Amino acid sequence: MDLPKNVALTVLDCSYNKLVNLDLSKNHDIKEIDCSENKLKTLKLDGCYKLCELDCFGNELTTLNLAGMEALEDLDCKDNKLSSIDLTGCDELCGLYCDEGVKLIGYSGEVYHYQGDSINIRIQRCNNV
Repeated sequence: MDLPKNVALTVLDCSYNKLVNLDLSKNHDIKEIDCSENKLKTLKLDGCYKLCELDCFGNELTTLNLAGMEALEDLDCKDNKLSSIDLTGCDELCGLYCDEGVKLIGYSGEVYHYQGDSINIRIQRCNNV
């Protein structure tokens, strides 16, 4: 499938494959992505401002920039190699699952619950719960 030419794409589930790179920067209407359990080293989401849900756990990502993703409500990025995540402007974020020790840039929520080695964070100001 040629994702850049499929600009009307709104939901993508490519989980449990062996993908190394995923570029969705031309898919501006995408709302849900499940690319979990691959071997992703890069995930390009520039311009995906309608994105509401991102499941990218179980990859090899070292960076994840979600700044300006104003519609993002749920993010599961645990089990990667992330040291930080830029969440600046992610005002609708209600569910965040990430590994302990990951620096959350632009985040001002509270830790709600711990699960194993991961943190389940619930932001108190959710409008869409």
